Amino acid sequence: MKVAKKGIFPVLYCFLCVVLILWLKGCANERVPNSAGAALNADLGARALNSSLKAAEAGTGLSKMLSPLGKGVAKQVFGLDPAFVPTFSGSPAEVNCTDGGTMLLTGFDTAQTDFNFQIDFSNCRENGIQIDGVALAQGSSNLSVSASGRLEMTLTLGDAKNNLLIQNFQTVNSKRYGHLKSLLSTKLTLRYQVSADRINAFKMTLNGSASYDDFFEKTGITFLDFSTDGILETQTLSFGDIETASTFVMNGDIRESQSKNDGTHLTFLTYKNLLSQNIVTESTSGQTKDLSFSGDVTVLFSSNRDCGFQGAFSIETLTPLHYLEGETCPVSGALRLSSVSGIANHKVNADQSMEIDVNGEVRSFSDCSGLFGLCAFENFQTGFLSKEGLPGTQASGDRQFITLVWRDSPSFLQVSDMDLHVGYYNNPRPATGPANALVSWHSGGGDDCGDTRFPSLFSGVPAILDIDDCSGFGPEHVSISGLPAGYYVIAVNSFDMKGVGSTSVTVTVEIGKEVFTFPDKTFLVDDLDKTEPNAWYRVTDLQCLSPGVCTLLAPNPALQVHDDPTLF
Repeated sequence: MKVAKKGIFPVLYCFLCVVLILWLKGCANERVPNSAGAALNADLGARALNSSLKAAEAGTGLSKMLSPLGKGVAKQVFGLDPAFVPTFSGSPAEVNCTDGGTMLLTGFDTAQTDFNFQIDFSNCRENGIQIDGVALAQGSSNLSVSASGRLEMTLTLGDAKNNLLIQNFQTVNSKRYGHLKSLLSTKLTLRYQVSADRINAFKMTLNGSASYDDFFEKTGITFLDFSTDGILETQTLSFGDIETASTFVMNGDIRESQSKNDGTHLTFLTYKNLLSQNIVTESTSGQTKDLSFSGDVTVLFSSNRDCGFQGAFSIETLTPLHYLEGETCPVSGALRLSSVSGIANHKVNADQSMEIDVNGEVRSFSDCSGLFGLCAFENFQTGFLSKEGLPGTQASGDRQFITLVWRDSPSFLQVSDMDLHVGYYNNPRPATGPANALVSWHSGGGDDCGDTRFPSLFSGVPAILDIDDCSGFGPEHVSISGLPAGYYVIAVNSFDMKGVGSTSVTVTVEIGKEVFTFPDKTFLVDDLDKTEPNAWYRVTDLQCLSPGVCTLLAPNPALQVHDDPTLF
């Protein structure tokens, strides 16, 4: 019987491979895309390079979102911070996260080498992500304060009732939690391993599924033994500059699924010792970023609707891709892509133009958007150009996203309730208020945090407060799925400070590929009695004389968000 069982696994494996191939071909409504075996020219080289870069960035982006979770638990709970010695004894204990928020531990006892306990995350902020929900931790640890030992931990993210939610933030104006970029809702297992003698180095393995929402569309992700060997290091350079280096070596598989109007689009990514290095330098003159990739990646599409080119590729970085603060496109860099059909060289010029050279045949792009637009699958690494939202600044795009975050003082109190309000006038040149439509916690049927809300309509376009936070930090987030002509009033109300001394709020507005920033506002009073004028902050007005073509304006005090005091 044992011999028979051993013999059946290779057969079963081959059968599954055949099923996968047939399923992949069956998913294609059109012909299967060109493979890397096709003769490589400049156009196919550009597509191959783009799909490979996106695949590399996809693994990097997901690793950057998920690794702080395991690292945060290891650091805060298991005492990998030299200044922190845990003394948990099995009773529920609350631990502060690195950048704010808490983890509530139930059933954890530091006297036990083997552990099995529950973690409840609440506004837990770690390295640019915010974590909320439940995780179950199992494993063993013999770490000690003498900097020896090893931790092996498996986190089951989410429970039978709900997923664990990770909010991914974009750094703007050197604020790590300035602009909400996406949501990652997970029900998967994360295996995390680290040793005390190298607390910055770790190994993370993922299995299971997640849903990624960038407020444009949702993407389903499946992990199949996707592993990351990572190193996260921060050091202070000369003149006080701070350098943060993230290095990941990735192996395993990711499957991505997007549902669109023309059907389901599938992308299969396989990594083999793919190295990704991201070095961010912060100085008084701004932030710069350098990206490098090397190693092997295989990209398969279910249809040529997505890219038109697929196969196995090797990436080599000749010169790192160099980005200036807030820039979507690099200003220098050189890569080389190798496949069975040839080599494509990628060069970035100082004016952000790009050239793809295949055997002397060159295809040029005026900037990275032309190149990156060739292949339509999610790389989880979308960049933004941020700029100050001064009156008179032009903005254009087909969607608008507004983020509100805040900080209470004293810092140990993060409990206040700030509210984001967006009023819309059908007339692009209104003389008086109130607005014709409103998005806030009052609109869309919800009347408290977490309530299901329905969109308001701005000239028939859905606008919704899709995230409402009532207890510190934020974010509050408004999504407007189009940008109809009209006039927009964006404001913040200090609804309930809950006894804190002061609250500082930050608002960003994303339109097109740009994120606009505005001065912070500090509130000293709240508006529970709905009569306090100093509890309002008019962030900006937005005038769109035609759909998608707008101008930021100084707030017009004659125009209200709404004139009903019961809605404050």
